[in-house]
Amino acid sequence: MIYADGAVIEYDRETHQLNAVLPDGATTELVSDGGVTIIGDVIVTGNIKATGEVIDHTRSMKADRDIYNSHTHSGVKLDRYDCSSQSNAIKNYARHEP
Repeated sequence: MIYADGAVIEYDRETHQLNAVLPDGATTELVSDGGVTIIGDVIVTGNIKATGEVIDHTRSMKADRDIYNSHTHSGVKLDRYDCSSQSNAIKNYARHEP
């Protein structure tokens, strides 16, 4: 099906492929209060933004950040973090003890 603005929605019965191509600048919104299930690999060209958690089969990205942010290394002395300039931040972030 071809629309007046150039949008195309088509299904190829031989290849079992559904295509929806919208004109430049168009947006798509899918509203499904019960959720959406995708079976198969997903390829995204562009950024992904989420207002909720991003979770894989192990844990959420927030849980990974919490683990990462709380880890420490022995032999590292943390000085005051001075964000007034990038060079100060790099010099003052961590100094290894002898």
